[in-house]
Amino acid sequence: MRMIDDYNIESTFLGHIASFYYVRHSTAAYFNDNIIPNMNLIDLIKLISYAKEFEEIPLRHNEDNYNEALAKICPYRPPDKRYDSSNLKTFLLFQMYFGRLPPPIRDYVTDAKLVIDGSMRIAMALIDIAADKGYLSVVFNLCHIMQMIAQGMWIHDSQFLNIPHFNETIIKILHSKENITYLPQLIDLVKNGELQSTFKKHKINLSEENIQDIEECIKYIPDVSFKVGICAFDSEKFEPIRGNYFLKTHFKFIDGQLQPGGEALLKISLKRLNSQYPLTVRMERYSKIKDAGWWIVVANEAKQELMCVKKITFKDTLRKEFQINLPESFEESPKIDVYLVSDSYIGIDQIYSIRFNKSKN
Repeated sequence: MRMIDDYNIESTFLGHIASFYYVRHSTAAYFNDNIIPNMNLIDLIKLISYAKEFEEIPLRHNEDNYNEALAKICPYRPPDKRYDSSNLKTFLLFQMYFGRLPPPIRDYVTDAKLVIDGSMRIAMALIDIAADKGYLSVVFNLCHIMQMIAQGMWIHDSQFLNIPHFNETIIKILHSKENITYLPQLIDLVKNGELQSTFKKHKINLSEENIQDIEECIKYIPDVSFKVGICAFDSEKFEPIRGNYFLKTHFKFIDGQLQPGGEALLKISLKRLNSQYPLTVRMERYSKIKDAGWWIVVANEAKQELMCVKKITFKDTLRKEFQINLPESFEESPKIDVYLVSDSYIGIDQIYSIRFNKSKN
């Protein structure tokens, strides 16, 4: 809190973050002091692991030895060798969960659940702090960590890992014989009614019931139509200048309508094409019931500038408007990108690139 005058107080930004996400004020301050630009995925997992909440993860007798043994099979080494630290153990538990590594003892399964169950709100608090500082790549990496928490896998693992009845053999066959590697490709296969025939063609022997399980799982993955409109905007009159320009493709050139350094209004239109299915995430390892959500991120990657980030959720359709300041030079920054980033699934993010031509005037 801070004093406005002798009689009034208001919440600081970090105080609001701590209150909104139910994290300790000391955690919000720790994140704010230690987050830096361009932190990679592993450094951010370390940062989350040293949140004050995770100091309460139990450390039992002799677990320093178990932590040391677990560290030897984890792909990423802890920042120090204090194996009697709950925060170091948390960093190892994240890796055990993402990499599906064998726990040293059964208690580590319970401990990992404690870590994962509390990590969603802590990671979301860190996203807001990174966004406030304008750290573009950090925000994207944190969004990926949220996806990893929901899916219980590394971002580089096969996107088919959590599909029921899929195994390494099926994943390899689809990749080598059909060049199917990404989740949207599998979604299209199911939408076109070609999953069963593809399996038969490559002698993938699954029962009718198993194939129905796979199709049911795939049908729950949100299939979202994502459109973006942009127009010049007058903030003094608080109205668009030349109407709305909805983009028909993912790479649209805008010529003469927008001015470098000017203001613009982004209009986002979202529609779930499979809204008959609930938003409940089915393809996951996260132990709590979770509905799918998204972030809308607007970025000027040429300048590594985070222009806007907004957390959203919707059932059927959604329209959102964002006022933004355009790049000062369309030559130095020839485009801006608008992302729709999932908070639950790896591989279904979408992007619109808005490219600028210099005005003919």
